[in-house]
Amino acid sequence: MNKISSSLVDLGNGAEVPATAIEEMERYCETHPRGPAAVRKPRLFRRGNNFVVLLGKSVGQGIAGFGPTVPAALRAFEQQYLKMLRPPSDLEFNPPTLYVR
Repeated sequence: MNKISSSLVDLGNGAEVPATAIEEMERYCETHPRGPAAVRKPRLFRRGNNFVVLLGKSVGQGIAGFGPTVPAALRAFEQQYLKMLRPPSDLEFNPPTLYVR
């Protein structure tokens, strides 16, 4: 089993991340080895009753996912990560149709 690096878990926000949460993140990354969370290794925070998965300096400057459970926060993070890679549908390139006579 690949252990999640201690740098991925931020305990400086006053809410300690339980060991079970770290284990859940490890299991999630093992079952989704090519997903953004496993590849990019975001940090895990606990804020009140919610978990935050963050890639970047802050929520405003990075990509974040929020959820009541670690897997929910990881799924939300991955959705946001993939959303950032795709252009909005109204900006997609649609070449003009050519008519041949």
